[in-house]
Amino acid sequence: MLLHPPSRLSILLLFCFTPLLLVAQTVYEPTQRDVYNFLTRLSNKGILVFNDQIRPVSRTYIEALLTEAATTPEKLSRLEQQELAFFSREYGHERLLRSDSLPTDAGKGRFFKNDLARRFRLYSYADETFKLQVNPIAGVAPNVRAGSLNYHQWVGAAFHGYLGKRVGFSFDFRENYEKGPTIDRTKQFTPQTGAVLLTNQGPISYASVNAVVGTSWKWGSAAAGKDFIEWGYGESGKLVLSRKSPSFPFLRLDLTPVKWLRFNYFHAWLNSRLIDSAATYPTGAVINGLPRDRSPLRNKYLVSHTLTLLPSSRISISLGESIVYSDRFQPAYLIPFLFFRPTDFDLSGGNNGAASNSQLFFGLNTRNLIPKTQVYGTFFVDELALRTLTDPKRRRNQTAYQVGISSVDVPFRHLTATVEYTRLAPFVYDNFIPAQVYQHNGYALGHWMGSNADQWYAALNYRFLRGLQTKIYGMSIRKADIAPSYQYTPRPAPPFLFGDNRRNVTLFGGDLRYEILHDFFVRLDWLVQRESWL
Repeated sequence: MLLHPPSRLSILLLFCFTPLLLVAQTVYEPTQRDVYNFLTRLSNKGILVFNDQIRPVSRTYIEALLTEAATTPEKLSRLEQQELAFFSREYGHERLLRSDSLPTDAGKGRFFKNDLARRFRLYSYADETFKLQVNPIAGVAPNVRAGSLNYHQWVGAAFHGYLGKRVGFSFDFRENYEKGPTIDRTKQFTPQTGAVLLTNQGPISYASVNAVVGTSWKWGSAAAGKDFIEWGYGESGKLVLSRKSPSFPFLRLDLTPVKWLRFNYFHAWLNSRLIDSAATYPTGAVINGLPRDRSPLRNKYLVSHTLTLLPSSRISISLGESIVYSDRFQPAYLIPFLFFRPTDFDLSGGNNGAASNSQLFFGLNTRNLIPKTQVYGTFFVDELALRTLTDPKRRRNQTAYQVGISSVDVPFRHLTATVEYTRLAPFVYDNFIPAQVYQHNGYALGHWMGSNADQWYAALNYRFLRGLQTKIYGMSIRKADIAPSYQYTPRPAPPFLFGDNRRNVTLFGGDLRYEILHDFFVRLDWLVQRESWL
């Protein structure tokens, strides 16, 4: 197995990022925060323009949108004004970054008190050079699954801050604990984020940790870290990039040279979960009576870039490309504007066995084009042969698509209704090279259902008061398993839902949640599942 020289990578990273550490800073807001839903609702009503085709977005961007919303209180309901005040207290340091002066009581550490924006913190500090906020994280979520009561508890801590006018940083750690007779240990056929278990006997425990350091300037930002990256708007699951797999390390670049054009690029390091037998060697250690070898994993990478056009404040059009490659690091993929697919052809010399797994994807999103409504769609291409597109005898297209509509305050205030349809053809995400399957750590990077499946999804979300909301949803899923050997049989490709173990799944679920304080939750979940096999 070939390994890239660390010195070469260090030089490349220094070359890519040093010129950018000049003006400002960026700290990403975790994608599970409810402020995203709040801004989405306001954007769907035409109160502001929220560009979030790719998440997470920066805290400074969110603070600017909240400040914009505060200038038109007459457009907000009483509940929305309360939510705006609650969310705004989270971004006090971001407001200080835009200010030329600090409050008179700045420069003093605050332990177990409200910060300068009256948001309770475990610790906060701010002066002209250094800003830091430390927050505890805690939650409990009883859930009913298959008629049995289970419990999910989590505790942790997060901090973020800024160093002068150049560097922003963030850290988030959570320890999870689940117990009960019907807990989901594998988290495979579910939209819940997959987990690398620390314990799997009886109750299960697992941890998650994310950290990012970044910088920004007038027309862009750059960051290095480990976190989730999401692409698109699917509520029941996302086709391109979702929170299904655990987070991964990445280098990220975002550019907005003009208001109507946005560009995103990232290079990520994935876990193949495949032992590199050629690099395995004995250590001489004996554990539990058995020799223990050193067993490195096959290197696996993901590189992606997306161009988003904004022809109006209500419409966004996105076109993206990605490639999963393995075995050795390729410096060529650090060039953000490179066309990956022909580059892969050059690097592999046209040898399919040496090539990589490439994807194309397209997204269309409209907000308030239909009043108070978002309409969105994603088209994902794993393999598409244009020459045989209309020939049913030779056609072999591995594509997926998703369309959805979400309306706010219809038929009455504070209610959001969503309907989606998702369809994945056979072999989407698959590849005959195991190290290049569209997965990270054994979980799909895209939609959690996997290939050869479709889904109808409908949901209602109602907000009673600030922090208290409920959601009910239903899904109807069809899925069939198909042997990988069929993927490369003579054309045409097997039809949709071809294969063994065809199943129909109906899910009804919901939750009731209350965010008592920032990042302190109480939540009750329930799920009823019916499954039949054909």
